[in-house]
Amino acid sequence: MLRSHPRALRFARTVDPSERNVSVVSYLEVLQGCRDRREANDLKTFMGEWFTEILPLTTEISDSAVLLMEQFALSHRPGVDDTLIAATALTRREIVTTRNVKHFDFIPGLVVQRFRV
Repeated sequence: MLRSHPRALRFARTVDPSERNVSVVSYLEVLQGCRDRREANDLKTFMGEWFTEILPLTTEISDSAVLLMEQFALSHRPGVDDTLIAATALTRREIVTTRNVKHFDFIPGLVVQRFRV
């Protein structure tokens, strides 16, 4: 994942390992892009080495995602994945680091950090 993006790897190293969490939704998005079993296995190894926790969906996160979708479905058309990621971050009071700030910047209270590869 980050091996092909040296800047991403440098950025990840600036984050305290105990604060490196990833939403299960983000993990699934990357896993979906794997082209073969080797890439999927490499991703699993990478996730285990680089992230403290793969954050599961909870009832609280699901409820938050529904509220976000109800509030913004017509005005901003957020994707289901992005809504679940935002709800995870809001519920856990975590920062979303993304290249796609526009997918998140309309959500009140969500802290979004732009990442450039």
